[in-house]
Amino acid sequence: MGHDKLRKFAENETFSCLIQPDASLILDKSGGPSAGLCLNDHPVKGHWNGTMFSKDQPIVLELGCGKGEYTIDLSRRVPDRNYIGVDIKGARLWKGAKTATEEKLSNVAFLRTRIEFIEAFFGPGEVSEIWLTFSDPQLKSENSRLTSPLFLERYRKFLKPGGIIHLKTDSRFLHEYTMAVAAENGLTILASTTDLYGAARQAVSPRSTSASQTPPPTSSAVPPLTWPRVATVAEGTLPPACEILSADSRQVYRDMTIGTGKDLEEYGDVPYHLIDIVPAGTRFDLYQWQEAFEKAYKDIRERGRIPILCGGTGLYIEAATCGYSLPQVPPDDDLRTELEQYDIEELIARLAQLGPLPGEGVLQSKRRVIRALEVALYKQDHPVEETSYLPKKPYYIGTLVSREERNARIDARLDARLQEGLIEEVKGLLDSGIRPEDLMYYGLEYKFVTQHVLGILSYEEMRLLLSNAIHQFAKRQMTWFRGMEKDGVRIHWTNV
Repeated sequence: MGHDKLRKFAENETFSCLIQPDASLILDKSGGPSAGLCLNDHPVKGHWNGTMFSKDQPIVLELGCGKGEYTIDLSRRVPDRNYIGVDIKGARLWKGAKTATEEKLSNVAFLRTRIEFIEAFFGPGEVSEIWLTFSDPQLKSENSRLTSPLFLERYRKFLKPGGIIHLKTDSRFLHEYTMAVAAENGLTILASTTDLYGAARQAVSPRSTSASQTPPPTSSAVPPLTWPRVATVAEGTLPPACEILSADSRQVYRDMTIGTGKDLEEYGDVPYHLIDIVPAGTRFDLYQWQEAFEKAYKDIRERGRIPILCGGTGLYIEAATCGYSLPQVPPDDDLRTELEQYDIEELIARLAQLGPLPGEGVLQSKRRVIRALEVALYKQDHPVEETSYLPKKPYYIGTLVSREERNARIDARLDARLQEGLIEEVKGLLDSGIRPEDLMYYGLEYKFVTQHVLGILSYEEMRLLLSNAIHQFAKRQMTWFRGMEKDGVRIHWTNV
């Protein structure tokens, strides 16, 4: 997909059935950070029938539609309804929009936006049904679940009285959670099954019912203008045997999603750890990360699951698996501010005066050299407690591509992230009150995009400098992993 993303983004601009609004035009920032999420209405709000659709028919949404296969299939089977697929990923929506265009389907459209912004696009009573197909169960964040009370309140604003929400999921957790939310909020459950393909199928499948049939009446206990009804379906599956531990030093920060490449939708129902655990703008060092890793690792093993450590940097992977002993030294913001004034060569020279130099991976990062100096200076005057964890015995797997291929994939991924709203994400973090210097501390995307937002770099300069910096970072990571091999770590490489 990476090689074709730019071509697909360009072709998306030609599809009349696809709306791709600029996120910065939807977000209303006039109230300042304290005002919460405020949205500007899109011109299509309240006018889908008549602008995007030629026939005035009931509108059905699929939220998180991915490539749009389900939206397309429903539009073919039930032509007397209008279907809209919603997703944030343009490269995915390309498939559905292209199919709709080639097949000249007049009752299907696609909207590229965050689901958090959905009420900016639909007016009161404009939508008849919502489909949630295999949504991320969001095990760590209730407010991110598409059946949470927060999202149900958003849907209420544009669902017609008696409107229906369908949930189809392979997550037993999300199924049970949704049933509990419905019960707590007095919603009517029209149908529920844990055997989608068994005898209960006829009760819940929209394909077994004519689109013109009148839905069952709303229960008198449910105010139709206050809450929608919920139809929930769960395919019975066992919990996964594996759980993911992220070794990425920046994925721990909440609201830093695009720039850190969390891609949580790719995890499906697999539980994950060490992601979104501290607020953006704070500093979460390797010592703190190692403690969090050990706690999560122990929990996974005690429950009989298999931990998979993936992504991230060689330093964090080695700290997690090789039993690093790390000092517990508090951050010294004044010292860091002072040291930031020196270039990295001067800092390394000063560090060398205090004792043996750390590994090459530390010396390649100014931020890590400053931390090493902070630790060395602190230890001169204070007793320091150090972590002591046993080394693990993991099976290491590494992926190999040529340098040219790696750089091409990096560039395609960078362009995709810029298309998906990386600049808007950085603007939002700055608008929330995070200082530019604190955001640039995180490096790479957040350093260069912040400089672009502040007017220091043009878009072209930002894109070029960031691309080169990521190329160099990837090269350093390969050097680190080769160093691990020299130290006796066996990595099983596979070409991808």
